[in-house]
Amino acid sequence: MLRSVSRVHRVSTRGFTTQWKQQRDADVYAYRAIKEGMRSRAAYKLDEINKRFGNFLRQGAIVVDLGAAPGGFSVVASKHIHLKSITHDRWNSIEDMDSHFAPADIARSVGGMQVRRKFGQLICVDKQDMDPVPGAVFVRGDMNTDNTYQKILYALNGKEADVVISDMAPSTTGQKEQDHFQIMQLAEEALHVADKVLRNGGTFCCKIFSGGDEVDFRKDLESSFLKVKGFKPAASRKSSKEIYYIAKGFVPAHLTTELSDAKQDDHGE
Repeated sequence: MLRSVSRVHRVSTRGFTTQWKQQRDADVYAYRAIKEGMRSRAAYKLDEINKRFGNFLRQGAIVVDLGAAPGGFSVVASKHIHLKSITHDRWNSIEDMDSHFAPADIARSVGGMQVRRKFGQLICVDKQDMDPVPGAVFVRGDMNTDNTYQKILYALNGKEADVVISDMAPSTTGQKEQDHFQIMQLAEEALHVADKVLRNGGTFCCKIFSGGDEVDFRKDLESSFLKVKGFKPAASRKSSKEIYYIAKGFVPAHLTTELSDAKQDDHGE
């Protein structure tokens, strides 16, 4: 009987230890974020993704950050793309727009290379307030409304984006299917924006929760991008279902025949 009780105790302790290690590993990134002045652990996720997938956040890049608050992704992006320094610590903000507001149409390019610029541009989009990122533009709005998209166009001022990143996530309910459905809706909204604003050859990075609609979402990405990969960064909690999809080599709608030709060439090699 004593051996039986001891055996049960050892199993219970081992389970507790595993859980504690997972929490400890997760807390390492939370602690680092505080110590290093990052706004959230998400900063380390984007930093790893960027290094792993070819440093797509480059000097002079134009980046749209969807679901930017509290700014984990934004701060990392701003350091890589070299925003123009400013003397004040306030947003360049796009808020209420009157009836005379008219966003500039994006001039669609054919070339697949990033334009060389000394300074990049960062457009942070969220329906919640967040502390300013010096040199960036803030667009307050819900991604489910067309008005928010119009504000993004206004901020771009006729230019195409090199990168669209999205760390948008719903308030989780604990119901896996419902949480998955909600985040996939947000991912589709992010992809819709990317389809409209990315330059030829641009990059899209988006968070989802693994689940039933993931396959269809990947197919949607593969219909517009040359390379698509799923990746879970080290800073993600092990218990989390989150995964980031990185899609590179965007081909706009007016050049879709090039995408099918390129993929046929890949299969033929």
